[in-house]
Amino acid sequence: LGEEVWEALDITARTTVADAERIFRDHRDDPGFDFSSVVTRIPKAIEIQCNAIMRRAAAKLPAATPMANVEGRSRHLSRGHGLTLGQLARVVSGEKERFEALARGHTNGAWFTSQLPQILEELRVLRNPASHSSRVDREDATRWRNRILGVGGSVMTVPLLRRAGLPMGQA
Repeated sequence: LGEEVWEALDITARTTVADAERIFRDHRDDPGFDFSSVVTRIPKAIEIQCNAIMRRAAAKLPAATPMANVEGRSRHLSRGHGLTLGQLARVVSGEKERFEALARGHTNGAWFTSQLPQILEELRVLRNPASHSSRVDREDATRWRNRILGVGGSVMTVPLLRRAGLPMGQA
């Protein structure tokens, strides 16, 4: 991730990535190990980071804008429990007024509001089966780990962390 991005991560997201990386490295030579815990933790870290970004951005939005319909309930985006990956994707890509306000509140905010929802949905589809029922082999875990964290040049979320996670002017 690099020092700049690592330092910009919420401490809980950082701990979650470090835990996933420890598990991955401890077991990468064991072809029979179930890597589901790695594939669930890394997207969880992205979820944690996105919630932290959302809370900061929502706190600065006009009065009615931080409110979102989340599964039939009105939720204030800067308070309470975090949203899941799927909920985040729907909220970020939701109503035009919130979309524009979120885009103004982030470095490269247009990327945050246009591409992030697709990435979050892809991570949700990856994480949910691994969380509940599917076994993940070493090859799949390695491919997803590398893609999510940008290892070896295949970048999926480093732009999210670098562009949306840093204060304005630092990305």
